[in-house]
Amino acid sequence: MSFVKEKVSYLKGLSDGLNIPDETSRKLYSAIIDTLEAISEALDETEADIVEIDESISDIYDALDEIEDEIYGGPLDDEDEDELDEDDFFELQCPHCGDTIYYDQDMLSCKDEIICPSCSGKVVPAVDEDD
Repeated sequence: MSFVKEKVSYLKGLSDGLNIPDETSRKLYSAIIDTLEAISEALDETEADIVEIDESISDIYDALDEIEDEIYGGPLDDEDEDELDEDDFFELQCPHCGDTIYYDQDMLSCKDEIICPSCSGKVVPAVDEDD
């Protein structure tokens, strides 16, 4: 039983033990306690959902680690990332949303469109004649 449910149960027992003679006050206290019980149940459900989401995120991280290992032959260290950033990628600004997009030479030579990952707009890079 959660802390909130324990407190609501205490209030319910206290209300029952007071034997409030006024019918209107008794109904009001009962309605307030019922509302607190509903909130307590919703909190418990939300907490359970958060735990489930946390486990799902951990599973996703594990799957991404496996994919990274398959693609790169192991996790990237800082030196590998610096090499990729310096030599293999070009920078382009999306004309629709202004975000910076990094692309490589293979993407330029491919006949497929380059799509911005942020806004899904079509990005047409200015091709330099020297490239």
